[in-house]
Formats: sequence, structure tokens, C-alpha cells
Amino acid sequence: MESSREKGRKRNTCLMNKAGDQKDNQPKDMNIQMLNNPRMHILEYKGGIIKGYSGMMLLSGPPPLLQIALDAGLGSKNSQGCGCSEVVGRR
Repeated sequence: MESSREKGRKRNTCLMNKAGDQKDNQPKDMNIQMLNNPRMHILEYKGGIIKGYSGMMLLSGPPPLLQIALDAGLGSKNSQGCGCSEVVGRR
């Protein structure tokens, strides 16, 4: 079953894709699967507290969506510098 965080990551990536005038991909077009237990991090940002998580994920979907996820980051706090990702391997 998909967690609310995974749904949010997919929705956010699709919105960024739509803003870039790309094909109107939908969250159902992308799959995000956690490969390990995420580790929680607590950050202070501009006087507020942000909870973030790190872990290994397997992403699949249309190449434009995957590229946006890599370029812009995943999650709702990517504009605060969170959500960074790195390609570890490709299938």
C-alpha cells in the first residue's frame, strides 16, 4: 500500500512536470518504492521545524518525470533544499 508521503512525492513531481509544459503525466504513471526503512531528520529552517526522511528508493515511470524528480527533488519541502536525490543504479 502506498504511504501518504509517496503519494505526495508523486503528486509534487507531476505538478512540476505540468508547470514545465511537459506531457500531462499523472501520479499513477510513476512508482516510488522504499527499499529500506527511512531515517528521520529534523531541521530548523527560517525559525520553523521541518521533518525530513532519507532512504533508498526505487523510482520508475516516464523519463521526463524521473528527470524532474532528479533535477527538482522529491517531496513538499524541495524548495527549502530538501528532497535531493542521486542515481545509484539504473535498470
